[in-house]
Amino acid sequence: MSISTLKKSFLGLATVAAVAASVPAGAEASTASRTGSGGQVLTVRAAPGEANDIEVYSRPGYILVWERNNVDPLVGQPAGCVNYNANQVQCPTTLVRSVYVDTGDRSDRLVADLGVPVTATLAGGAGNDVVDVKGTAGGAPGPQTPNLLGGDGDDHVYGWQFSDNLSGGSGHDTIGAGGGADTLNGGTGIDRLDAGQGNDTVLARDGWGDIVACGTGYDRAQRDSNDQPITSCEAAF
Repeated sequence: MSISTLKKSFLGLATVAAVAASVPAGAEASTASRTGSGGQVLTVRAAPGEANDIEVYSRPGYILVWERNNVDPLVGQPAGCVNYNANQVQCPTTLVRSVYVDTGDRSDRLVADLGVPVTATLAGGAGNDVVDVKGTAGGAPGPQTPNLLGGDGDDHVYGWQFSDNLSGGSGHDTIGAGGGADTLNGGTGIDRLDAGQGNDTVLARDGWGDIVACGTGYDRAQRDSNDQPITSCEAAF
């Protein structure tokens, strides 16, 4: 099954049931800051109790993070960056070279649209999360390797035409890699792993009965004896 089919089968039924839930009264706001060496990482961390709906955009000259759930503001104006409203922060790529977003607890949606190459780490944390990356705005896939982390819970983690690192964490996860030389790690639980196109590595040895499809390219899969029959893998061990 292709990654687009995986996405449609899930997102068509529940676009984000995660963020439909109300946020408890008194929940704190997500925070934005510049961290790392020289402040080159735009870091956004959700406060406990928030069901987040966050989108990340990289475009020529800037990185933008947008909290689409208007109930939860995004506070903090990192030095040299701009807050367009209570839910958006934009930083120039002359100052910020990468982005890290952690949506923390609850069930969240976290999507990155990488129009130009940047280093992106998207962490869903606890809850049944949707973590997704794509590349548009006329920008071809660059040399970046996005890190997509589902965390605890039954997550849906989707890559694109990049060389992605995709991790489901604990729970019964669905991971679709798309193109590129990807690494898929379902973690503990009964996972569904689709490597898609490219020369991929699938890590499914966790003691649970996973479903693995390697797709096209030269793929390697570490598996358990109780995994369902693995298809299209050039090396399975």
